[in-house]
Order: sequence, then structure tokens, then C-alpha cells
Amino acid sequence: MKIGKYISLIFVLFILLSLLTGCEDEKDNSAGPDPISGPEDINNDHSAESGNLLLSNYTADRLVLYAASEKINVIPGDASDFWVFIPNPTEGVVDMSIYKLDDIWEDLENPDANGEVFKRWSVPLSNDTEVQSSVTWFVNESTAGLTSGTLVLSYIGGTENFADIYLNNHTGAKVASLKPGDQFKRFAVEYGTYTLHYRYWFSDQNNQDFPVELGWRDKELVNGNETDIYLVLNNQRQERTIYVPHYEENIVDRYGDIIITNNRSVPVVIYVGQQLIEDIMYTQEPAQNMSTIGANETQYYTLSTFPTDEYTFIAKSPTSGNELARTTITIIEGESVDWVISE
Repeated sequence: MKIGKYISLIFVLFILLSLLTGCEDEKDNSAGPDPISGPEDINNDHSAESGNLLLSNYTADRLVLYAASEKINVIPGDASDFWVFIPNPTEGVVDMSIYKLDDIWEDLENPDANGEVFKRWSVPLSNDTEVQSSVTWFVNESTAGLTSGTLVLSYIGGTENFADIYLNNHTGAKVASLKPGDQFKRFAVEYGTYTLHYRYWFSDQNNQDFPVELGWRDKELVNGNETDIYLVLNNQRQERTIYVPHYEENIVDRYGDIIITNNRSVPVVIYVGQQLIEDIMYTQEPAQNMSTIGANETQYYTLSTFPTDEYTFIAKSPTSGNELARTTITIIEGESVDWVISE
């Protein structure tokens, strides 16, 4: 009998011990995951397949991206392309900021409490993931807190050559690679004064030296003077639009002007052959609708004299498209020629 009592007592003690252990385990599990003890406990996010922002991290640090005050992504510390989609139904300006993860890991939801902002950029964002609508932010290692302006680049079609855009010298930071037809592509560039350098190349898979470099352009004509191609960005000049010219082998900015006066009572649209003149003219300003000249108005156009200096100009009706006037004129380097369109 005594042995049976001992066995019963041991069984009861075993049951009590199991219950106590289970309660303690349940208590431990309810405490949640272990607290974050350092930035190494925070995982990188994964790049989306596409987005409205392409971010390239050229620092050795992991970064955290915010739109307004909302945390968006933890960016790995490498130079691979990282796609982000930030919903923006109004397609208005989005204020973005970047912090170094090492500075703010203790409170990712309130980064200003623990760290200093590393980069800032305010830019309109599309609300789709089309590549042509996206913007690009190159983040490099420089003084913390610098604000970025926006460089808008357009490279019109009519050539098979690609163009790479560099800052300050031929081995400086590459801002962009453009293909013919790229229009109004937006890139973040920190406030400052830079020189732009255009490297031209084409793709030839049959050539051992693939891709084939054609050459560089480093100069432009300003008020008739040859000068470096300057980019100035600051708080009063937050955005700059640049139209990248086509490559001209061994030729540096050979341009001339044509001054076209429309003496008709209605507007006219100017073509050069089959192309609108705005598609081939040289300008640092937006060229949209520059081909149209109002009644009794005069418009200046700058055209290259290389590889040809002879152009056929056609004036057409903006409504019917009928030809109203035509002339063939030689554009003279550094000089202006006139064309008057009469009734």
C-alpha cells in the first residue's frame, strides 16, 4: 500500500511541475521577440521589381528612406539599383529624407530624436511604375545634411549614340546614362556648382571594344563665347533643365542662328524637312511648342552647322497642316540669317 501511495504522490508532483513549467513557458512566449540590441538586428528590405524612385546607394552605410515622416525602406549598403514605390495619388512634390541606420536604429519611427538627416530631396513623384516616369537618386558619401536639387535631362532622338553625363571631370560622378529619345528624366544632385561632361558611345557587339566610345563634349557657346558647361543648383535655383546635344566628331559647338519672322495674320509651324524645328534646335530651355510662331512675331533658332549647314525650312498651317511657305538656307557658323514669311 505504501508503495502505491508513493507512486501516486510522485505522479501528482509530476503533474504540478508540468503545469508550472507550462505557465512559465507561456509567460515567456507572451513577452514577444527579443528586443533590438543593435543595427545588425534590423534586416534590409528587398528592392521592388519597379517603382517611381530608383535609389543607388554609393556609400558603405545602410540607409533608411523616409517620405515625409513615414519610414519607407531600409536600403542595403551597396551600389545596386534599389526600386521603391511611394504612393502619390496627387503626383505632387514629395519631401524625402535619408538617415544612416547606425544613427537611428534605436527609434526608427522617430529618427530626428536620435540622428541627423543625411540627405534630403523634394521632387514630384508619379503614381505609377513606368520607367520613363521614375526619378533617380544617387546617394554618395559627403557632408551630412546636404539638400539635393533636381537636374532634368533630355536627349532627343535622331542618333544611335548613347550619352553618359558626368560631374566636374571625366572620372567624376556619373549622374546618368541616356538613350536617344529620353525626355525630362529627373536626377537628384546636391546643391553646388558643377561642370557637366558628356561621354558619347554606341553599342556594337561585333566590336572587341564593346561599347565603342566616340568622344566627349565639355564646352558650349554662351553669348558667343566658348565656356565650360556649368550646372548651378541652390535654394533659389532648385531645378535645372539641360538638353544634351548630339555628338559631333572632332567638332566643338559649331552653331549658327536663323531668325524667322511671321508676317502672316495667323500662326505658322516651322519644320526642317519632316521634323519640327524644336526637335533639332539647340537650346537650354524647354523646347515644347517652340516650332510655332504667332502672327507678326519673330523667333530665333540655333542650329548646328555640322554635319550639314544647309536646311530646308517649311512653314505650315497649325490647323490644316498645309504648306504655306518654303525656303532652303545655309546656316553660317557664328552668324545669323533671316527668313520672312509673308502673306
